[in-house]
Amino acid sequence: MSKIFSPLEHFELNIFTYFYSFFYDLSFSSGTVYLVSLVIFLFFFHYAIFFPHLLPTKSQKLFIGFYEILLSIFKQQIGSSRALKYFPFIVTLFVYIFLMNFTSLYVFGVSLTGHILITGYVSFSIFLSLVILGLLNYGGTFFSFFIPTGVPKFLLDFITVIEIFSFAIRPFSLAIRLFANMLAGHTLMGIFSQFASFTIHNYFFFFLFPLIIVFLVFLLEVAVSAIQAYIFVSLVCIYINDVIALH
Repeated sequence: MSKIFSPLEHFELNIFTYFYSFFYDLSFSSGTVYLVSLVIFLFFFHYAIFFPHLLPTKSQKLFIGFYEILLSIFKQQIGSSRALKYFPFIVTLFVYIFLMNFTSLYVFGVSLTGHILITGYVSFSIFLSLVILGLLNYGGTFFSFFIPTGVPKFLLDFITVIEIFSFAIRPFSLAIRLFANMLAGHTLMGIFSQFASFTIHNYFFFFLFPLIIVFLVFLLEVAVSAIQAYIFVSLVCIYINDVIALH
């Protein structure tokens, strides 16, 4: 039976069984558990989407409700109908972030969004894409986004610098917000899991109390996984709207 020695083990690639030959390394690790979980979700999506029924099944109703919620979020943040062509990207992004968050809750799993390198890569890729999109659509006029209207001339330079800085810091805020929340949540769950393990081994009569705490923290992390994906795509929608409408 494996033991957790550190709350931060969820952010490491742990090898459970070594299996190495001269040509291949087929060791069973936490990364393997993570990839297997993604395959399970892939089969679930494939069954729900590619096998439609005359009367929707429960899984298909779930996807329809999920699609309608994302569409309402998209319309709230983006007023232009031209931006609807970006909606499939928003759906894909939400599923991508949520799956990376949720699958990290498995026992011996690995938290990808708990690494600043992963969240930074996603955030900066989206940010650079939006800048390129704005330049392609508006050319040099895109830089008027940083010049506010109705500001006195003696404050214009100062406000423009602030606007440029607030725009440039967006990918950092996206990456750090997701990374910090997942890091804090998994660390908390690891600490309470250690507490539960210690209580069960030393004070067995009180085993129910720590197990309830761990279960409640787990439910909290499931909610955080969805909430963080929601916040991430909501902010991306706002940034898309800024680039399209230039305001």
